[in-house]
Amino acid sequence: MSERLLIPDLPPPYTISEHNIWDCDSIRKKVEYVGFTTSIPDRAPQGLNTVVKTLGINRSMPLVFVHISGPSLTRLSLISTILEAIRDDEAEIQYIISDGKPHGKTEPTKISKSVWYYEWCPIKDEIYRLCDLVVMRAGHTAISPAIQYGKPVVTIPIQN
Repeated sequence: MSERLLIPDLPPPYTISEHNIWDCDSIRKKVEYVGFTTSIPDRAPQGLNTVVKTLGINRSMPLVFVHISGPSLTRLSLISTILEAIRDDEAEIQYIISDGKPHGKTEPTKISKSVWYYEWCPIKDEIYRLCDLVVMRAGHTAISPAIQYGKPVVTIPIQN
């Protein structure tokens, strides 16, 4: 019944969610992609410096933000696999892992010299800004800021 359908996504060919409307021929002519509806939070350099100092981030080493979310059954096995793969104390890469656990602890746990773990990361915007790479589940909410911050991503879609 509507005249237009506004989609908070990038226009083709960069659309993230277009497959959600592929089978809806009746709406195709009404769709208008309006871009992301959230802006990048303005973070003062002193706020970023506080995060760097608090977590002990070495700015001369690569920083990977592992931003995992999704159903707990698939999320837990993925987090376990990632933690097992990056536990090396002699690593030349730093990791900040966010488990994406709703109502989880917001204080980080230091797993090793180069790995921090959050059940729920309250400073994800700062970490997005500081990191060199994002590893994520490929949800629209995670992809959007990665694009906005211009970060390369490795996506791990949810099974099935």
